[in-house]
Amino acid sequence: MENVLVSVIVPVYKAEKCLRKCVDSIINQSQRNIEILLINDGSPDNSGVIIDEYAKNDDRVKVIHKKNGGVASARNAGLKVATGRYITFVDADDWVDLDFINSLLTANEDADIIRCKFYYEYGSGEFKIEDNNFKDGLFITQKDFKHHIYNKMIAGISFNAIWRTLYKKEILKDLLFNENLATAEDLIFSMEAYTNAKSFLYVALPLYHYFQSPQGLTGSGLPVSTKFKCNFYVSKALIQHLPIWRMNTFKNNLLCYKRLLNIIVSKIIRIKEKDV
Repeated sequence: MENVLVSVIVPVYKAEKCLRKCVDSIINQSQRNIEILLINDGSPDNSGVIIDEYAKNDDRVKVIHKKNGGVASARNAGLKVATGRYITFVDADDWVDLDFINSLLTANEDADIIRCKFYYEYGSGEFKIEDNNFKDGLFITQKDFKHHIYNKMIAGISFNAIWRTLYKKEILKDLLFNENLATAEDLIFSMEAYTNAKSFLYVALPLYHYFQSPQGLTGSGLPVSTKFKCNFYVSKALIQHLPIWRMNTFKNNLLCYKRLLNIIVSKIIRIKEKDV
């Protein structure tokens, strides 16, 4: 396929129950000039069979079957073969509005990164729209990232997720997910992507549906020690980026350490609650 506009990367693992809803929402996008990269990360269920069926019926679908290596490994496999001008990620238990891609592209100010709002979707059928203090149509260049983006990375997790976002492929050149991290690999990727980007556009339309499931890709069964190690790595990476972002102040260094402290405290509280 020549001159693909958008590459959609979907890591697939134990997703047979929700996979069709996800892939159907991508295949039926109003923007047709896309390639859909379905990465079977050694899934032991029928996910591999399902995505092969899609590939037979739609030449925009490309399937990669690989040994299990985790979500970072699966996304990297997609990044290595993606040909689109833009790249976006969708998790296999989520889905997108049919105008997801087109709405972001038509709102584009030729931004390097375009982001939208999203729905929290619950198994009960209930949903809510994320809270966000970005104004609709916010377009900023890199000099203002420290006031709108980098500051949020330092203080919290609002920029952890890489889905509901379009990235220009050129800013992701040679950028891959850290496969040695069991969690928080999204934020490390985001740090580098937003460091490379020169502009950002926010679209205040909820176009992505984030399903709340403990069986999702990130999982919920990681040992506390593993989560701590990964988030300690994140705090170190944030501190290393402060000089690059021209934010290397005592206060910001302190916020990076405070982030880690908050995580430790929250884990201790959860452990005590389980013991009660």
